[in-house]
Amino acid sequence: MLDTATIRRALQPDLRADYVLANPPFNDSDWFRKDDDVRWQFGVPPKGNANFAWVYHYTHHLSL
Repeated sequence: MLDTATIRRALQPDLRADYVLANPPFNDSDWFRKDDDVRWQFGVPPKGNANFAWVYHYTHHLSL
């Protein structure tokens, strides 16, 4: 299940996938972030909206 705990605690940090299929809780305004997270390679997502955090989470796990 995807929820804000997925962003807070990545259970498979080394996972690389060919594709990602997901339906995250977009527009979540109450989420936790660490500014030094390796998934934020394109910039730190805004605190008030988790949309970019989900997109960055997915792109981090893609095997590009």
